[in-house]
Amino acid sequence: MVLAGGTWAANMNRDYLFNSDYILPPVVAWLLRKRVRPWQVATISAVLLFLLMAVDLFTSYKRVYFTGPALLVDYLPFITLWPWGAVRVPALLIGVMAALIAFAGVPRQGPQKPFWAISAVVLIVLVEMSLKMLPATPLKPGEKNLVSSSTKIIFEPAIAHFGGRLLGGSARATPFPGETMSGLIESQGISSPPRILSISVESLGAKAGSPADQDWAVLARALSPYYQLSSRVHAFEGATLAGELRELCGLKLPAIPYSARDLAQLRNCLPNRLRRSGYATYGYHGGDSWFYNRQVVYEALGLHHRRFFPDLSARVEKPCAYLLVAICDKDLINFAVADLARHERAFVHVMSIDTHLPLATVPPECREADQPQLCTFQTRINDSLRAIGQSIVDARVKPDLILVYGDHGPPFLDRDLLGRYRSGVVPFLEFRRRARN
Repeated sequence: MVLAGGTWAANMNRDYLFNSDYILPPVVAWLLRKRVRPWQVATISAVLLFLLMAVDLFTSYKRVYFTGPALLVDYLPFITLWPWGAVRVPALLIGVMAALIAFAGVPRQGPQKPFWAISAVVLIVLVEMSLKMLPATPLKPGEKNLVSSSTKIIFEPAIAHFGGRLLGGSARATPFPGETMSGLIESQGISSPPRILSISVESLGAKAGSPADQDWAVLARALSPYYQLSSRVHAFEGATLAGELRELCGLKLPAIPYSARDLAQLRNCLPNRLRRSGYATYGYHGGDSWFYNRQVVYEALGLHHRRFFPDLSARVEKPCAYLLVAICDKDLINFAVADLARHERAFVHVMSIDTHLPLATVPPECREADQPQLCTFQTRINDSLRAIGQSIVDARVKPDLILVYGDHGPPFLDRDLLGRYRSGVVPFLEFRRRARN
């Protein structure tokens, strides 16, 4: 169910009408018809189809943000926040057609097989057509859509993932095909600025238009008296950890690194290089360390000191409770700049979390808005960046270089909201300290 446009009619010439693997659940159920009752055949078929469809929908619009089956497991704790509402129409069609399939199996006079076959075909076609009406990620150049997105995302990286995690094989890393922070710092050599702050802003996207129209404009205004700004965009692929590995390592990995071989590929990441040249290195994330295997990954890429929610919760007045209960971005930055001040040469990386979608709580000022989800996101990201800017302005010892970037664009399910942001790129902001008077 990977689409190139917003409606089924618009996609007829750019997408297969039929994903071959959608026929499998009814076939499995039909093969069991002599062992189970007709209503059970219909129920099995409907449940399997619904699960395939739900995973297909989820992975279709999220596939730009993550790759590999591991993240499906990591996202299971947030299953109530998956976009279930978007599948209600196909789910209704599945229920109706499952009832027809069950009816086809009820003993009665006359031939039954043609009716069952027709019901199954109509079911598949209706599900396919309804799926085509849902927003989704465009096809990549040269990509085919003979199988659904859920099948692609599970099986394409499966060898790399399970080879690395279970068999001791390697999820081979490749250089990221684009500009990265790692490449920028490497080009400057050992004469890098003494205090460097890296901030990966959750879901910070790039809009079409002038700098004043960007979500990061509020941060630029706050820091302009102290820093000279250079802005550009970087390409992105994958989810949050993929964004961090892109900038910190200049690498693209097909799966979350777990095995020793996978982790060894991170030995030349920027934090490791800086640490070998005498920098103290820190990594901050407001959530728990198990997500994306961050505790281990951060250590492997060279962040010697690592701080997560369990380490920081007792040091803050109150955590933030948005999608997750986590350390607020402003507190993370306060800790980060304090660590920078303790060293002559230091690199601190912060992965923000306040703007993680989906946004479960709509603020009062957005409840009557035409697009409450967009209003909530804009409010949240403005508040987060304003707080980050204020923390840096208030710092006694300020970073010499601040690098701010999006891990990925905002993964809105609504295609109209997605269209407000440039596809496949995120902002990359370079704040260099102005000469002191």
